[in-house]
Amino acid sequence: MTYVMSDLHGHYRKYLKMLDRIGFNDDDDLYILGDVVDWGPQPMELLCDMSMRMNVFPVIGNHDLTAALLLKKLNTEITEDNYANHLPPRIARHTRDVADGRREIHA
Repeated sequence: MTYVMSDLHGHYRKYLKMLDRIGFNDDDDLYILGDVVDWGPQPMELLCDMSMRMNVFPVIGNHDLTAALLLKKLNTEITEDNYANHLPPRIARHTRDVADGRREIHA
């Protein structure tokens, strides 16, 4: 059987309940039409479960795309060479001034 879900938004327990309700098994296919993550309490558990099932096929939604883009940005190492590109201008100026010795950090 082929099933379709969408807009799970991190609601892992509801997802599991629905899989149980439809009797989802290894012979079935499930297409998830976007918005796996966002405001629900367990988005990581949901993503992990989906990634372990060879018969679950997610399609990225706008909430998923936003999360992926944010995670990519958060995963960028900020160095002396690129900090101006990744920090707000006021903080970048402060960081540059500290690095150049024009400003001290007081604890």
